[in-house]
Amino acid sequence: MGVHPCIRQQLSGLQGVKIRCLRDCKERGFTLLELIIVIVIIVLILGMSTLFFASTLPSAKLNGISREMSSMIKQARILAQNKGEKQTLIIDLDSKNYGIEGRDVKTIPPEITARVIDPLSGEVYRGKKEGQYS
Repeated sequence: MGVHPCIRQQLSGLQGVKIRCLRDCKERGFTLLELIIVIVIIVLILGMSTLFFASTLPSAKLNGISREMSSMIKQARILAQNKGEKQTLIIDLDSKNYGIEGRDVKTIPPEITARVIDPLSGEVYRGKKEGQYS
């Protein structure tokens, strides 16, 4: 019995070996069921990764805002030391803005709740607080 035309070129030199070809040359590819299963698996993986990233987004924003506020406090302190002038850091909890007076003002995202802990008045959730560095 002869070798199927699909694999005749691959077997040059292997004479007398009987090989059974399960599919014809034209039937190469995937079945519809195999494609559907792969698509379902991909959708499940994407759905699970979306849930993971959605849960990490608020904490990433909170970490970013806290780093920005910390660097702004350091910047105000350095400006006060270098220029010899008082620098005022303003945190407006009502309008959700913070910044150094006379410089750029940044906004706190609406999904983040901020509070200021003042040694004299305790925790403050509303209003405008100022801190001076000299």
